[in-house]
Amino acid sequence: MPKPRDFSLSTFLSTVNPDLIERYLLRFIPEERLLPRLMGMNPDYVEYVLKGNDALKTAVTEELRRINDACYRDLPREAAKRYGVPAPDYETPQSTALGLFLDHSPVFDFAWALYSFKSAYAKISQHWLQVHDISADSQAITNFRTELQSFFAGQARGDHCLVYVFDQPDEMVILVLHGSYLRTVAFWQGDNLKMNPFRFACDDVLIYDKAHAVLSVKAPARSDRQHYVPTFARLILGDAALAECPERDKIYTFEPLQTRPSDWVGNGKVSAVELRKAKLKPFPGSSEVRTVEGDNLPLSEVDSKHGELVEAKLRFIVTVGGREDKVTTTITPPCTTDLVKKRHAEIIADYLREKRVMLR
Repeated sequence: MPKPRDFSLSTFLSTVNPDLIERYLLRFIPEERLLPRLMGMNPDYVEYVLKGNDALKTAVTEELRRINDACYRDLPREAAKRYGVPAPDYETPQSTALGLFLDHSPVFDFAWALYSFKSAYAKISQHWLQVHDISADSQAITNFRTELQSFFAGQARGDHCLVYVFDQPDEMVILVLHGSYLRTVAFWQGDNLKMNPFRFACDDVLIYDKAHAVLSVKAPARSDRQHYVPTFARLILGDAALAECPERDKIYTFEPLQTRPSDWVGNGKVSAVELRKAKLKPFPGSSEVRTVEGDNLPLSEVDSKHGELVEAKLRFIVTVGGREDKVTTTITPPCTTDLVKKRHAEIIADYLREKRVMLR
């Protein structure tokens, strides 16, 4: 699941265009039943309207919390620009998100998919599938959805599975909403002990980079990741053999870093690289792992003479528009990272390709 963000109903309402708030409330309350208002749709008025109706206040609060979550890194504006929906620079992210929710729900769903991907706790697995020119027709998407419904139902995770596909010129984004295993909570109702079974809702995201033919998968469960890759290759790309290629998971290698650490200097946009943490095995195949950690460790700490580097946390100093930004990312070869969720991910990826650490 994505990381929850702090939320205050009154704070959210104070940042949104009052006309949008009015249109949002009219989805629940007819105009003739709204109380007279002298000051427009201000937060105090909305709180007063919801007062005494706990069910409505809960529904509104949870829905607006989700809309506020999607404002992470101004993703609603990014989604609007990609789909050609007007999103003025003076408008707050909250106003843009609520406007998309009311008038352009597929674009809001796209923003939510990006939020789910970029804010998730889980690391991302990446897989090279070779095909650059792709587009999914409605039948392929239907077959993909049917396959996933069958997969999750067969694992006793419920029959509900929703699949949303957003096909952009540079990438294809797929949001998959499905159930978890059934859980039961015991609780007291008066003097009686009751049992309440429920399923958590899970959201996984797949993003296919068409330029580099790389599929990035955000799914916490390893079994799900292992199912998504061949299913995507077979039903979306139309070739199951792509998932069987021995080069499929060879995305990262630390060999250049371990053999030529002196090469890791700035290239303009990336002005410096700092080592924050490293895990090394004394020799390939060893179960023993040694961890070194600290601020700005010398790269000589991961020289090949110290063993095989199996994971590294690196801080990149990135300069964009005259401003310096620090981005920390973790890479675990051959195919796991959190880089694709980070700011300036494309700049850092280009640097890693230049240094031959990123192979695709």
